[in-house]
Amino acid sequence: MSDEKYIVRINMDNSPFKAGQLVFGSLVPWRGEWYWSGTQRLLGEARQTVIDDLKTRMKRQNSQILCRYWKDYERLVRERASELHAAMMKYQGTDLVIYPDGLSMAADWQKEMRQQWESRPEQEVKEVMERHGLKEACPNMKLPDHLVNAAGGIGVFLNPEEGKEVMTSFHLLVEGLTRKGEGLTDDEKEVITGFITSEAVSPAFVRRVVQEHGGESIKATFHLPKDSPDYWLDYLLRSRKGHFYRKRYPTLSVI
Repeated sequence: MSDEKYIVRINMDNSPFKAGQLVFGSLVPWRGEWYWSGTQRLLGEARQTVIDDLKTRMKRQNSQILCRYWKDYERLVRERASELHAAMMKYQGTDLVIYPDGLSMAADWQKEMRQQWESRPEQEVKEVMERHGLKEACPNMKLPDHLVNAAGGIGVFLNPEEGKEVMTSFHLLVEGLTRKGEGLTDDEKEVITGFITSEAVSPAFVRRVVQEHGGESIKATFHLPKDSPDYWLDYLLRSRKGHFYRKRYPTLSVI
């Protein structure tokens, strides 16, 4: 992917590898050298067409892995993600968008994508269409059925680090938060718990909603005292969403 050279120690008298062979496996660094990790699969001759196809698929499916080991690609992806976030903010005018249902969200996202395509130079659009075999400049957006059919409000947070984050049952969440910890229903407690514990909802999303609607109902749901120290939310988020506090790599692909 990065066209860099790797010298790999295999500690074998008779190497199973031959020049020009395509090998699938993992490399790990150790004391300035590289070693094979796990099992290697021999995929035959490394024809350029096969290599190009693998590179395309890797970029689509393994962007986070590529960003971890290929710093130039990571910089490119982060620059593109920043551009996309700026475009989304320009279109929406806010980083927290509320839709009544999934169909409304899908229609708005399609409109937003169409405007982004129309804002690009004509020659650039033509090149992208040819490269990806597109029949029309702005293809239809495909979303999971459970999102398109969702009702009860959908909250979308435009996270500059994570992209668009989606929360269903958002009306119920807001209703629970506006109760300020008093008289919460079981359904409201359940959606608040899901909001805090979901691995797909970032701490930034939670903080944005708390900024808007307060956090008393979150304290009540997790049985925290009303007079908890100021760091109560940080404690809760780190205990439930610890993976967000490690270094994360973009999921966006640039092909």
